[in-house]
Amino acid sequence: MNIETVIRAMPTGLEVVVIGGNAAQQYVPTYVTNDFDVCFDPDPANWQRVIMWLAPFTPELWLAQQRRPLVWDQTTPVRDYTLMTQEGEIDLLQEVDGVGKYPQVQALSVAVSVFGKTVRFLNLHGLILSKRATNRPKDRLLLPQLEDVERQNP
Repeated sequence: MNIETVIRAMPTGLEVVVIGGNAAQQYVPTYVTNDFDVCFDPDPANWQRVIMWLAPFTPELWLAQQRRPLVWDQTTPVRDYTLMTQEGEIDLLQEVDGVGKYPQVQALSVAVSVFGKTVRFLNLHGLILSKRATNRPKDRLLLPQLEDVERQNP
């Protein structure tokens, strides 16, 4: 996954919050992730910015570890997607387990300057809530590290 290319392509006004492993790397730099997860504002104008942002990466649906054709233009319906792009897997979510929909996620985010852009990342508290709620094996491995960071930085 080429995170730099994906972030640099973000258009002005795009309302997304980076979640998951990429957000966790802000607190646990050794954490490895192979995809890019964002929670997005489903407002129609923002959805058009999401379409514009990802169109150059020729997204396809990623279902059952297989690529499926996808019409990715202004007619693409607003919903959650797991996409495979030329830059790697990108997950688009309207809601984060344990946190809520975009307004709640945005409220638990911090602005970070990366690759010349100001990008919102889910904050430490939001990550902990999310990892507790999803409770997958990889989340259970990461959770103690996030909680250690929280204890060290009250």
